[in-house]
Amino acid sequence: MGASFAKLRAMHLPPQSGKTRKMVDVINRLNECIRIAGDEPETAGINVIVTSNNCLLVDQTSKRLNSDIVPVKDHSNVYAWTSVGEDSRTSVNDVAMFVLMQKVHTIVCCTNSLRISKIAEMIKVLDKIRAYTGHINIWIDEADASLRMLNKKDFVAVATLRVVKSITFVSATMDAVYRRYPGIPIYTYPEAHPDTYLSYADCEITIDDEPYEKSKEEQYIKHIFEKHPACIEPMSKWFIPGNTRKTSHEAITRELFAKGFNVMILNSDRKEIRFHDRPLVTLSLNDVGNGDVELGQLLCSLYKEYDELRNAPFAVTGHLCLGRGITFNSKLPASDGGQEFMFNYAILPTIPSKADAYQFTGRLLGNVKHFESFKAPRIFTTTRMDKKIRDQENLAINLSKNLHGDGRDVPTGDDLRQARANNQDIDHRRFETENEAIAFAREELSHRFYHRNAKYPKNLIEPDGGYAPLHKLLARKWGLSARSGPRCNKARMLPIREGGWAVIWRPSLFPVE
Repeated sequence: MGASFAKLRAMHLPPQSGKTRKMVDVINRLNECIRIAGDEPETAGINVIVTSNNCLLVDQTSKRLNSDIVPVKDHSNVYAWTSVGEDSRTSVNDVAMFVLMQKVHTIVCCTNSLRISKIAEMIKVLDKIRAYTGHINIWIDEADASLRMLNKKDFVAVATLRVVKSITFVSATMDAVYRRYPGIPIYTYPEAHPDTYLSYADCEITIDDEPYEKSKEEQYIKHIFEKHPACIEPMSKWFIPGNTRKTSHEAITRELFAKGFNVMILNSDRKEIRFHDRPLVTLSLNDVGNGDVELGQLLCSLYKEYDELRNAPFAVTGHLCLGRGITFNSKLPASDGGQEFMFNYAILPTIPSKADAYQFTGRLLGNVKHFESFKAPRIFTTTRMDKKIRDQENLAINLSKNLHGDGRDVPTGDDLRQARANNQDIDHRRFETENEAIAFAREELSHRFYHRNAKYPKNLIEPDGGYAPLHKLLARKWGLSARSGPRCNKARMLPIREGGWAVIWRPSLFPVE
């Protein structure tokens, strides 16, 4: 990257795995350093967090950050600068004054064209005030979705300004960012998610391609219901997105009503719950809660409060308001009853974009394995969707971890390809010595290895002449046969870059007796 892009960075992690929490951790560490150093509060500056173009997500993010960020100066707040409501009339100079007076430590806004232009203007105003010594860290959440618009507005050019310290792209789907900014460094972690994370690979996947894979969503939904009527039962909770047309949300709702569902519709026109036996009665989400409750927690409360929701199957539909960032799976604090809400079914028709396919699926995932009511959801989808989702999930889970293991933070094209590789049906163990590896294979796998006297495979020698790292062997399943047979290679033993030896094998070729 050129010098003008030196302030760019990326955070690429799975959906609902805690990206916002990791972002907050970085912000709080920077604030803590300022407090420890005894610097003046005004040197802390601000964080500008740009979400996808979704006011519901701006609202959710603002509420979360207001409680999670520990500001350098007390009594400063998170400010949601949106294009609706009274804040839409706040001028660029007004917001700049909020920053100068240290009334806000974080600004949250959405990525529509107007708001991005105003954020850039506000930053330029602060940059011209030489007395302003604070810095500005910009976090662009769901960055790949807004990249085209950001490029059109040349928003990243603000990185050249004195006051801008960094611009971080955050998303679970980053292909567009890697294409636009090859060589961008990423945050790396030893693990991409905690042990409580539910991934797509953990879910119960039912593939159904015929006969409606390429037809309208409502036809595919009807087809799934006709084949699996036993799944439609009271207290079942379904995630069933439509397409961008709001008429599809209404068509899906009519189909769900016919099956006895109560339905939550989330789009730019409607944020409400409808009841199948009272179609003229709606429960507007704007009329419930105290305004400071995130959507997932509000769902928990409503599901506990309204018997009608528990006495019938329940589904959520929509499109833009469902696809990115919004958290549905939630648990209330024990003081509020500890009620849990978690989808247990989903119908995902084919979505053209790999990024969108994975982002929609992300609404079903998250750190939920510790829930008392946890059960992996059953997902009905197509072969094409399954392939797209697995491609993106492998990349989101493996890339950061692989680079961390190598002590690097700049992904190459080879890194991206290896991270995408399907790591299923692969297992491994690491050993200090070759003798330990041989003994393990003999005793645990009933497989015989001999001391390796041959030269190391040339195609696994790294450019610097060293051995290949373990993650590369696993990603490529190096030397392992795809099928069982009399001369197949079910396991391999190799020295690795990290030191010592590794045994890799295909569990499917070692059936449990």
